[in-house]
Amino acid sequence: MKIGILGGLSYQSTIYYYKEINEMYYKIFKSFPEIIINSIDMEKFNKLVFSGDIEGVKVLLLNSINLFKKVEVEIVLISSNTPHFIFEEIKDKFKVPVISIVEVIYNNVSSLGLKKVLLLGTRLTMEDGFYQRYFSERGIEIIIPEPLDREYIQAKLFNELVKGVISEETRGEFYKIIKDNLNTKIEGVILGCTEIPLLISEPRFKLEFFDSGSLHCKELIKRINS
Repeated sequence: MKIGILGGLSYQSTIYYYKEINEMYYKIFKSFPEIIINSIDMEKFNKLVFSGDIEGVKVLLLNSINLFKKVEVEIVLISSNTPHFIFEEIKDKFKVPVISIVEVIYNNVSSLGLKKVLLLGTRLTMEDGFYQRYFSERGIEIIIPEPLDREYIQAKLFNELVKGVISEETRGEFYKIIKDNLNTKIEGVILGCTEIPLLISEPRFKLEFFDSGSLHCKELIKRINS
C-alpha cells in the first residue's frame, strides 16, 4: 500500500512520522513501505491561520491532500494536530482516505475508560475547540492549561521544538504545567502537538500520556495490516 504523509508542519514532525511508520511497518512486514511526502510551507500555512483566512487554509489543505490521488497514494496522515481544526468540514472533499488524528486519540482515551484529560498543543489546537467538541459529544472532558501557560507552550513550540531545539528547562516547565493541572482531577495528558513528544514522553504523576503522532502512525499500520 502506498502511504502519503502531509508534512512540513513542521519538518521535525514529518521526520518523526517517517521514522515511526518505517519502524512499525518493518516489525510486521519485514520490509519498508512506499511513502510519498508532500511538505507544506509552514510559514504560508501559519500566515493563513493567523490572518483568519480560513477559506485559504481549506483550499491549501484540500489541494495538498488531493495531490496524493495523482500519484496513487491509498491512505494519508496529516503529521500535525493543528490542521485538524477544519478536518470535519472538508473531509468529504478528500479524494483519498485520510485518518483523523482526533478520532484516533479519542479511541485510545476512550478505550481506557478515562473521562477527563489535559490537552497540550499549539494555541489553536488548545483554544479552537475541535478536540473539545469531538470528545465532549462522546462523554469525555478536555481540560486546557491556563492562558499564560498556553502562551508559554505556543512560544516554545514555534521558537524551539519546530526547529529541533530541546531544552531541559523547557522540559521541566512542560511537566510543571501538567503538575499544576492535577487539581482538576485529570486522568491523562494528550500530547496534542506532534513535536511535543520530542521533548516529553515519559508518563509522570500516575497519568496516561497519549503521544498523538505515534498513535496516529500505529492506527495507519493497523489498517494496513487488516
